[in-house]
Amino acid sequence: MIGPVPPLRGGIAQHTVKLHRVFLDRVDLLTISFTRLYPQLLFPGDTELEPGHETHREPHVEYLIDALSPRGYQRALARVVEFRPDALLLPWWTLYFAPGFLWLARSCRKAGIPTYFFCHNSEDHESALYKRWIGNLVLAEAAGFITHTKSDRDNLAERFPGAPFLVYPHPIGGYCAPAQGTLARQAPVELLFFGLVRRYKGLDVLLSALERLERTDVHCSIVGEFWHRDESLLERARRLPRVDVVPRFVSDAEAAEYFQRADVVVLPYRGASGSAVVPLAYQYGRPVIATRVGGLPDVILDGETGFLVPPEDPGAIAALLSRLSAEDLAAMRPAIDRFSRTLTWERLADEIIEFVGKHGNAPRVRDL
Repeated sequence: MIGPVPPLRGGIAQHTVKLHRVFLDRVDLLTISFTRLYPQLLFPGDTELEPGHETHREPHVEYLIDALSPRGYQRALARVVEFRPDALLLPWWTLYFAPGFLWLARSCRKAGIPTYFFCHNSEDHESALYKRWIGNLVLAEAAGFITHTKSDRDNLAERFPGAPFLVYPHPIGGYCAPAQGTLARQAPVELLFFGLVRRYKGLDVLLSALERLERTDVHCSIVGEFWHRDESLLERARRLPRVDVVPRFVSDAEAAEYFQRADVVVLPYRGASGSAVVPLAYQYGRPVIATRVGGLPDVILDGETGFLVPPEDPGAIAALLSRLSAEDLAAMRPAIDRFSRTLTWERLADEIIEFVGKHGNAPRVRDL
């Protein structure tokens, strides 16, 4: 498996390291990671390393690739060929890695090693025809695809008819530390918007909903780096009463406190294949209000583990918020717990092993 792991930060790194840890007990595994992902010019955040964990090295991971240097990919390929795996698993989430991943997948295919792409996004969030063309060039090297959502599966199946697919919803748990309850409540109903702020996530839609909301006993925390280039969005959020803005990347421990304080997490996305924020919310027993787009309806049971509203509809969000109480939201936690127990990292790993064995070479499974 090749992909980012801590100390690199972000959802893809956390996802890759969770798979790494459960695979270690199941198969003969070689995991290769990056020392650097992006040039500072292309990275809107402060740092791509997890604050406080900059020197961390994950056990049994080889940090060989500097994404800014072809030599790192060459070292990785040499190591993969030496290991002679039954399959290579590559994450796919952004076009930035197209040159390196295309070269790796094509070189491995020529060496008789099939590549399976774990597609977190079947296309970039800000889509364009040239992006799809380049993405198709890379993903055409796949022996099969793994996705968390049916919408990603359908998108890829249209582009690659006949390709084998495995769909398994994003597992729940394993990301943040236990909360200590250090944040005092600011209102009877606490909302949370969490994660990197980009246009497709629809923060402006949520702000419009809050501007329409007549009740005054609702408080909203907006927590995450602003990758949105429109500075007026941040200023608009700061001007609203009963809204706190934390415009930076927060540690796992800080994130735990915000999720613990929240009664409900709000994802007003314009479009999305899925979101790692949903399993994070479920980990803390918090329901989710989200738009009916992409793979979100796959993991939000309307009226049971959260609520679904139309996209680009601040009125629908405001109407929903106008009638929800903290008690209503807390009553959803047993359903969230039941649903969460069906989605585990261990089962995802077992499904991947079975999938690769069915459509390619059976992985060398460890004796358990």
